[in-house]
Amino acid sequence: MKSSLQPMATLIANATQLFSQNRVAEAADMTRRVLLAEPKNPNALTLLGIIESQQGRFVSAIDYLNRVVALHPLSPEAHFNIGRAYHQAKNHERAEHHYRQAVNLNPKAANFRNNLSLLLVDCGKYEQAREQFETILQRDPKDERALIGLYGLVRKLGLNSELEVFTGRALKQWPQRAIHYIYRAEALFNLGRLAEAWQCYAWRFKEPTHPALRRAAAGIPEWQGEDVARKSVLVCTEQGPGDEVMYGTLISELRSHVARLSILSSTRMVPLLRRSFPDIDVFGESLPGSAQAGIDVQAPLVSFAEVLRPNLDSYRGDGAYLRPNQDHVAQLRADYRGGTQDLLIGLAWKSSSVNEAAEKSVPLSVWGPIFALPGVRFVNLQYGDTARERELIATTYNVTVIHDAMIDPLVDLDAYAAQVASMDVVISSSNTAAHFAGAVGVKGYCMLPATSGWGRRWFWLEIGGHSAWYRSLAYAIQATPNDWVGVIRDVAGRIALLIAETGRNEEVYNYLLVAAAAYRKSDRADDAELVLLTLAKLPRYEAAAMYQLAQYAKDDDRLDVAEEYLDRSIAADGSFCHALNLKGMMLVRRDKLAEAEQFYRRAIASKLDVGEFHNNLGGLLQKLGRAQEAQAAFHSANALLPGHVDILVNLAHNYIDTGDCEKAITYFDQVLAINSASAEVYLNRGFAMLMSGRFSEGWPELIWRHHIRENNLRPPTDWPKRWQGESLVGCSVLVWTEQGVGDEVLTLTILPDLMCVAKEVVVYCSTRLVPILRRSFPNVSFADHAALELAELDQFDFQMSMAELGAAFRNSIDKFPMHKELLSPDAALRDQLRVRYRPRDTDLVVGLSWSSMNPKYGEFKSLSLGDMLAVTRGPRRALVSLQYGDWTAEINRASRIHDVTVIDDQTIDPMADLEAFTAQVAAMDVVVTISNTTAHISGALGIPTLLLLSNFRGRQWYWLRAADHCPWYPSVRYLTQSADGSWDAAWKECARLLNDMQHSS
Repeated sequence: MKSSLQPMATLIANATQLFSQNRVAEAADMTRRVLLAEPKNPNALTLLGIIESQQGRFVSAIDYLNRVVALHPLSPEAHFNIGRAYHQAKNHERAEHHYRQAVNLNPKAANFRNNLSLLLVDCGKYEQAREQFETILQRDPKDERALIGLYGLVRKLGLNSELEVFTGRALKQWPQRAIHYIYRAEALFNLGRLAEAWQCYAWRFKEPTHPALRRAAAGIPEWQGEDVARKSVLVCTEQGPGDEVMYGTLISELRSHVARLSILSSTRMVPLLRRSFPDIDVFGESLPGSAQAGIDVQAPLVSFAEVLRPNLDSYRGDGAYLRPNQDHVAQLRADYRGGTQDLLIGLAWKSSSVNEAAEKSVPLSVWGPIFALPGVRFVNLQYGDTARERELIATTYNVTVIHDAMIDPLVDLDAYAAQVASMDVVISSSNTAAHFAGAVGVKGYCMLPATSGWGRRWFWLEIGGHSAWYRSLAYAIQATPNDWVGVIRDVAGRIALLIAETGRNEEVYNYLLVAAAAYRKSDRADDAELVLLTLAKLPRYEAAAMYQLAQYAKDDDRLDVAEEYLDRSIAADGSFCHALNLKGMMLVRRDKLAEAEQFYRRAIASKLDVGEFHNNLGGLLQKLGRAQEAQAAFHSANALLPGHVDILVNLAHNYIDTGDCEKAITYFDQVLAINSASAEVYLNRGFAMLMSGRFSEGWPELIWRHHIRENNLRPPTDWPKRWQGESLVGCSVLVWTEQGVGDEVLTLTILPDLMCVAKEVVVYCSTRLVPILRRSFPNVSFADHAALELAELDQFDFQMSMAELGAAFRNSIDKFPMHKELLSPDAALRDQLRVRYRPRDTDLVVGLSWSSMNPKYGEFKSLSLGDMLAVTRGPRRALVSLQYGDWTAEINRASRIHDVTVIDDQTIDPMADLEAFTAQVAAMDVVVTISNTTAHISGALGIPTLLLLSNFRGRQWYWLRAADHCPWYPSVRYLTQSADGSWDAAWKECARLLNDMQHSS
């Protein structure tokens, strides 16, 4: 026959037939001949694309099928075929695109929609997949392929109840179709309905797509369920060795129900079964003719499970029935331990030649926590060639897995049973090793997938945390599909506790701490927490575990959880110093300072030599304003941790709080000797120098503030040139202020000095200050900071911060001239307010300000309004609130208690209208205030001001300790706390001065 003369259609038909007969090479050759003649023949391109895809040559397959789509873009079959090629090539995105195109072009084609559904399952798009399956079944309830696809979906999701419902419906349509019984059996097993499940399971030999190995002896009747109490019964094992071992747990009980029992098993199992059941005849693979005559009936061994295991309660034995050669066990155990007392751990990690083998296998890449266990030796129990994997373990984890070349599970199961029995622990995926561990009674951990659809076999039934079949075998089950990390974590933790029982508590403690830290580093915080909960089970280590859990919770800002763990730690060990210390830290964060102090002191009492504890106590006492006590605590910390930067910094700041700025400077110097790049230390040392009167040294240090926080209130570049101490005589100078209004006003006291020497001065300041300053300094140009962007910088010789004016004009205490009235208020408004606030018969109008909003020091600077009223009230006095913020409720409450009226002028908001506030302050005869903006405004206006100052924490640097008066504002008088932190003397002096002012008015 001359095929070249045949029509192309005939050639394609013949090629298709050859392909259907699995004569693939011939079909491909014939198809290529067609394409030589007709390169755009769609049928030839399609067939060749399908052939190439089947052979795994996806690039060429997709090329052929793409040509078909290009020729027939509206052909649903073309899109379906290329979608299937992409699916096989695992290019799911392109596969989904073409499958959907096929479905859109032909919505009624069930096979298109079915393949799309299966792809969506592979992609984890389960809801979308279910919609597609259900669409198919709504159109055709008898579409068995879609129904079986739906089985696979609900199996993956672990929806056993739904699988039971679906299979029940299916069996009404197909009562003789074994596939539905098999799926139903799985659902029923997982639901615990064992009696029904065994009945469905009997169909396993009738389904060709789920082949089952069956052993039977010819010529012996099959058992039909009749009473066998007086009969001789041959039971046949089936499947692989794992199934043989598992169903073998029925033998002992079955033997008591029959007159005589014989077993037909795989040849490999014969020696082991004969030793385990010496009174039972065991035959391998085939029954000798001499033994056949005495046997009445035969049946698969598992057929008796319906009677012997109708429910979970019927699993009463321990399942440890196999009896390996004990001499062999002892010899292997001695050989593997090599004279050590290490635990022997047998390992098996994969399955092969079974459905869902990949899903059941546990990749070695996640076994790290197990290979890091201390005090163990690992033995290979994995069947097959494992040389490459063992080499991988050695190179990756630096662990040698003992491999006994004399034992091959694929050949000698008797020796394998002895090997398994020589282990202390077996860790296995769902394979033969797990069954053998349970059957010989060795503690084992079987690692299982999340659901049946991910490879978790139906027979791994659980009772009380262990296998129903084997009491010694526990399960570790995936929380989510494909996540073996949590399973390994679980198993490693359980074995760690076993290792601890051998006296290696300290090693296990360190192992679990390191493991938890590793999980945290890998962003698996939940695993880290579970590891530490395992550690808490270790005798004497619960407190340490709970403490570490608290640390992690604190780091995650879960403060409530952290405190719960800390309470559990302290409950476990009330003297556990680290938990007591952390509890104190947590209480400080919650501003429960008195309670925190108790825990810090308990921590120190438990362990005196921990510098951190003393430092924390010092910080708390400093925060409470108890500077003298804080100093003692910091010194204790410094003695225990000499040279610790944080402690030295704390000591320096605390000496500032106690007024010993020179001592503070020595500690700052120690810090800089260790870390010469600490901008914050340079800055704070500068403040200490200024406070102690060392102005020429202190002012230059303030430049470091620009290394700590960005200042957007200055020119964007250092042009014009930053002032570095040059003469300012006859120069044009751009000055910019910073910080808050109080700081701006303070440094403005230096402005007159600059005006005396400079040719021109332009000041950029807060918007709220501009109108006041323009009136107060008519010869100076003022603008708000926002105008800096428009400034013509080339006209200036220098730029400088207002604070840097200090370096130019305030280098000693005698360089502070007495500028009594720096600011000029709105005179008309001032006078109007004086009239408003001064009733008849009033001798003295007293302005009051008692609170600071400074987040760091406000609480140490602030005073009680009630205490202030108790001192400032008096006959013929008017009291006016100058306090910014909403204090109406407090003013009303304190006024009632002290039977006094405090004028609270709601028409003036110091935060919004500084012009009006300045006039309000100017309307006072005297101001009594703490260290806040009011003090600066009052002092700059020349109003007599009684400034209540903390002697410790909260006293700002500019209220200089080197002077007994205020050099910035001549009208301001210091009223300072006494050395013990009491305000009594200050209040007494305040009362005296007010009386003197009133009597002299």
